Order: sequence, then C-alpha cells, then structure tokens
Amino acid sequence: MQSKLWTEQLPAALDAWTPGDAPIVVLLAINRSPCADCASVLASALHSLNDRFALRCEQQHFILASLGYYQGTGFMRDESAPHLRSIPSRAVTTHRSLQALHEAGWKHCVLDFGRGLTRRGEELYEYLRFNA
Repeated sequence: MQSKLWTEQLPAALDAWTPGDAPIVVLLAINRSPCADCASVLASALHSLNDRFALRCEQQHFILASLGYYQGTGFMRDESAPHLRSIPSRAVTTHRSLQALHEAGWKHCVLDFGRGLTRRGEELYEYLRFNA
C-alpha cells in the first residue's frame, strides 16, 4: 500500500479516467486472506481513494484474490529454540475484517492455479459464497 503504484500511479489513473474509458482493474493477489490488522490497512487505503475519487471508484474493480482463508492455524516457532512449544498466531482473518473489506469496495475471490482449491481455499470460497 506504500508503493508508488498505490500512492501515485493509481490516483493519477483515477484522476485521468473518464466514464467513456474501460474500467480500471486493480488486482491484489496474496497467499492467505488478510488478518484483521492487514484488512484494516487494505480497507483504509480503498476508503482513502473513495474519498478522493468517489464517483470514479464506483466504476472500477478492486479485487483481492487469496489462496485461502487464514485462520491462524499456522504456528510461529522460535527457530533458535526448537524445543519450545509452538505458539498459535494471534493474527487471524475475522468475519468483521472480511466485512470491512467488502464495505470498502474490495471484491474478494479465491485463487486457483488449475489444481483445484486448497482446503483453506474451499473454506474461503464457502464463506464468500454465503457472506459476500
């Protein structure tokens, strides 16, 4: 979100866009759906663009593509002390964070690289199917 693409080039494209132009498609592909903190950053970034380019943003497509649902089942392990017990990650995707992304204007979808959805991808697909 701090890249020139997001901070300079995308606002410039929106500023130059006219209703006769094809819609701008912004695709952000990530490994897992964002945790609550990251979802807040993504939602805020899109809200900021909407504040600056309200009518133009309505005509664009902001797509957030993930391989699967992040439930914090990955564990953080201190590599220097492998004898220590793994500690569950506190960073998880929540219903509230996915709703905030949706309300900001992100269209969330599940990535499939031709081998079918992952188990977490199936979970995200089911969630999005019934809640988006």
